[in-house]
This record gives sequence, structure tokens and C-alpha cells, in this order.
Amino acid sequence: MIKSEQKRLIGLDMGSSSVKLVELSQDGTSYELERLALVPIGQGDSQEAAKRALSMILESESVQCKAVATSVSGPHVAVRVLRFPQLAREEIEGAVWYEGGQVIAFDINDAYVDYSVLDRQDANGEEGAGRTDVLFVAASKHEVDWRTGTLKESGLEPRFVGVDMLVLLDAALMEPSVPQTVAVLHVGAACTGIGVTQGGATPFVRDLEIGGNAFTHVISAALGVPFSEAETTKVTGASWTPETEQAVRDVASHLIGEIHRSMVYYQTRSHGARVEKMLLCGGSSRLRGLRSSIEDSLGIPVEFWSPMGRVHVDEGRFDMPSVEQLSPFVALAAALAMRSEVA
Repeated sequence: MIKSEQKRLIGLDMGSSSVKLVELSQDGTSYELERLALVPIGQGDSQEAAKRALSMILESESVQCKAVATSVSGPHVAVRVLRFPQLAREEIEGAVWYEGGQVIAFDINDAYVDYSVLDRQDANGEEGAGRTDVLFVAASKHEVDWRTGTLKESGLEPRFVGVDMLVLLDAALMEPSVPQTVAVLHVGAACTGIGVTQGGATPFVRDLEIGGNAFTHVISAALGVPFSEAETTKVTGASWTPETEQAVRDVASHLIGEIHRSMVYYQTRSHGARVEKMLLCGGSSRLRGLRSSIEDSLGIPVEFWSPMGRVHVDEGRFDMPSVEQLSPFVALAAALAMRSEVA
């Protein structure tokens, strides 16, 4: 088969602690790694630092493909299911605009809005006669424009801007053994994202304002060391003291409590649908003991996961231990790279 360069998209995750780039080639349903890069951004650095990190990646990797997929998350992004009485097609947009403006935490007039009318079925697969359900997505124009503007300034062409957890859920549903009801937990530096879907149907998405940086801060305070040194300690698990263990345990308990409440809410909203498996990814997902603590608290299997697991890596071109080490960090970038312009 001839691989189509036109359809390929570079996956670019412009996070709060690093910029990650993944480029894949595709042959049918198989993916091959073409480029992978990560450049850290210092704690507290500005958006200019992110731009410099992107420039470093583009220069060092000699990126030829210009079409880019990226995504947004956090408090300036909202994903909601809006439920209305049965509406005529011409009534939907106005209803979505009004109701959406009531349920998001920012001004809808300063947001990009998209929506999709859902199949009128309830959780048991029965027709939801007499109502119109809509998946509503809104993102702050400032958040989106900054990313797309940065890409254009760097000579790239933004073709797709998604929501982190929706992109990761799409990638998870491509896995061959994914269960009927699956959750993805992405533990990033600034926040943790949760996404749940049943049979690929209406997703539940929530961003928690607790991420890897919260763990690093308590390690820094417990050991009396700079943030950068505490970050290394967090990643390696070395030099942990009883004080460090307790500080990390306290933050983990808070995070797991929020995850548990989110799962309970999902079950309530989905009429008792229980998550069968949780897929854990993100740069802070490998924090010592975190996976087992989440699994014990939720009572469901929790597995480390990254879309990179489905990507073939040429060992003659890439250092496999390095790719494996970066795999949880670049999960979102890899999921973005799996999209195409025709998607």
C-alpha cells in the first residue's frame, strides 16, 4: 500500500511541563514510529518557553510534515451532555447555545463551541422518545488561539484541535481487547483527566486540578530540596524518606478520592453501569504505588497503558529503552498522531 503523506498528522501535546511530539506512518491499521521527541519546560516558565521548546523539537527532528493535531484540557474546556425535550432540527443550535452558556464556567461568547446530536437511546438501548440529547463541547478561544497561533508562527498547519480525554478515549477504543465499559485516567503535570465510555457511546469527561506537580511540591517540602531535584526523586523513587512517603500518600489519597467520586457519579448517571477496566497513562502515572492504590480503592483492574503499545518501533532507528521510558509521557501525543485529516 502507498502511504499517504497528505493524510498524516503530527501529534503535538503542548503540556504545562513539556512539549511532546509524535509522528507516525500508517499502513492499514498498523502504525510505525517516525519521530518522537520531548523537551521539558521549567517550572513556572511562560508560554514563550513552550514556543522555544517547540522550536527546538522542530529543528532537532527536521520535521517535514506540517499538518498538526493538538488538544486542550483543564478549567477552560467543558464537555457536557445536554438533554432537551424533543426539538426540531432548526431549534437545536439555539437551545444548545443557551443551555451550554448556563453550564460552563466561562463566557460562551469567548469560546469555540461544537456539538453533536446523539442517538435517542437510553442506557438500556431503548429509544429515548420525546427528547433530544446533545454532546456539547466548548473551549476558551484564548486557549485554542494561543496553541494554533504558536503552531502557525512555527511554520506548522493546525488541522485538528481536540479535547485531551476525548482523544485518549478514541485511542483506547482502538485497542483489540477493550472491555464494554472502559475508563482512561491521564495523570499529567498540572491536572488529571478522567474519561469513561460504554461501548463507545456518550462519554463522561472530567478534569481534576491535581496532577504530578502536586506530588513534586510535597516531596520538595518534605526533603527541603528544589522543585527540579524533587521531580527527579518523584520519577526515580530514590531517596524517599518516611516523611516523603507520608506526604505523597496524602496527595494520592486526595486524588483517589476525587477519582472515586467521579466513578460514582458516572455510575449514577449511567444507571449503574460499572467500569470494567481503567487504563492509566500520563507522565506522572508511574508514581510509585499509585496504580495499585487506585486499583485497591476502586475495586477494578487498573493497567498501565499508552497508544504507543500499538506502534511498531524500528530498533535500528530508535533506542528502545528510551522509547519505553517516554511512552507514558507521550500517550496523548501518540493518540493525536493516530488521527487523520479525513477523521
